[in-house]
Amino acid sequence: MSNLKEISTSPLIRSSFIYVFCEGVNKAIPFLLLPFITHYLTPADYGVVTNFNVYVQIISVFCYLSTAGALPVMFHKLEKKDVRLYVSNMILLNTYATVASSIIALCLSGIIDKSLNLPSIFQLYAIITVWFTSITNINMILWRCEEKPFKFGFYQISQTALNAFSTIVFVIIMLLGWQGRVYSMMFATIVFGIISLGILYKRGYLSFTVSKEYVRSTLFYALPIIPHALSFWFRSGADKIMLTEMCGLSENGLYSVAMTWGAIV
Repeated sequence: MSNLKEISTSPLIRSSFIYVFCEGVNKAIPFLLLPFITHYLTPADYGVVTNFNVYVQIISVFCYLSTAGALPVMFHKLEKKDVRLYVSNMILLNTYATVASSIIALCLSGIIDKSLNLPSIFQLYAIITVWFTSITNINMILWRCEEKPFKFGFYQISQTALNAFSTIVFVIIMLLGWQGRVYSMMFATIVFGIISLGILYKRGYLSFTVSKEYVRSTLFYALPIIPHALSFWFRSGADKIMLTEMCGLSENGLYSVAMTWGAIV
């Protein structure tokens, strides 16, 4: 009995429960919204939304996902004042990567449009979404490292709820179709990205000091991870591109909805 009591009162168990519960709620919101979205979007519309998410995923690999893994490691290695400088330089590095990705994407916009049926302006929207997501991602990682599961969970659920609410406004009320779904994702991401910037600034994590040492350290950690990060994208994104090419947007949309239901099960 004493062992069970120790386990139940363990901070690790409590934190794990909070993370699992919040993740469940976070996944449940879009799942409950799915029947309404599919009612107002045609299969082809949903196929375009899927391809937008695929494009966001691939851009994310190069703009921030590979660098994000270094932050928990450095958080526990560095002094607090050095962590703040490290975070600032990570944001700077992610910004440079986003600008570079924008230039490359601009040169390849025609090929991307042909492969994903995604107009150039929405390719730009995807890159904007990725940059603001990177800010929120850093903020969330810091809360996890600081063992603040309540803040992490509340923030995560709040962003998902805003995403769902804005989807109702843009897709169901304003009837903007797949564009409305993209606008809702952008809106929620930008709003919480700006809030995350404010939180990071208030906590002293933003500065204009450039540290070549920390930039090199982040790159040294991130660059070898890019192939590993791409492997996840190949398993979850490449099939959507192939399906769009071979069968069309409608089939891609139907497949993506089926995959969503299958993932829930």
